[in-house]
Amino acid sequence: MSLLEHLACPSCGGDFDVHVIRKNQPAGMEEIQDGALVCRSCAALYHITNYIPRFLPEQKNELQAATIRNFGFEWQTWNAFGWGDAVSMETTRKIFDYKVLKTRGELEGKLVLDGGCGNGRYTAVASEYGGTVIGIDLSTAVDVAFEKLKHDPKVHIVQGDLFNPPFKKERFDFIFSNGVLMHTGNAKRAFQSLCRFLKPAG
Repeated sequence: MSLLEHLACPSCGGDFDVHVIRKNQPAGMEEIQDGALVCRSCAALYHITNYIPRFLPEQKNELQAATIRNFGFEWQTWNAFGWGDAVSMETTRKIFDYKVLKTRGELEGKLVLDGGCGNGRYTAVASEYGGTVIGIDLSTAVDVAFEKLKHDPKVHIVQGDLFNPPFKKERFDFIFSNGVLMHTGNAKRAFQSLCRFLKPAG
């Protein structure tokens, strides 16, 4: 899957031109390591650094700044939480089954959005259950998620805001957000924001 086909400018909804500075092959897959996405419509520019497109708002409110700082620290510090051994992963799968209400095989062939991916443990389960998954998070947890998941060709990681995600409308077959919306300051608005990107039959 090419991530670019699913991305849209969060400012105007336009398509992007890609400017590549450096390519590399983590885990054997050619990826853009550093570069930029430039909107064809409004010329807004967003950086790609360390393989991750970054769509952070230029003006961050106090809650956004605290979220970036605190959850970035949490997942950089406890980056192995939910990962690393068979017991941890089995617990993560059980939580996913219970909270996300999907089990192995039910996401087969589906395009899935993990809204607030943290260190990527639930993103990994969604991929394991058959989905092609895009994980988005506001904080630098995305760097941890990428490191954990860079071997998986069905997963892409993006840094961005759930209130203004950089995706094309009505794109995803399935969207989930586990343990995140209550931290946004307005869970209802965050939920409604994500619904715009769900297919009519999703």
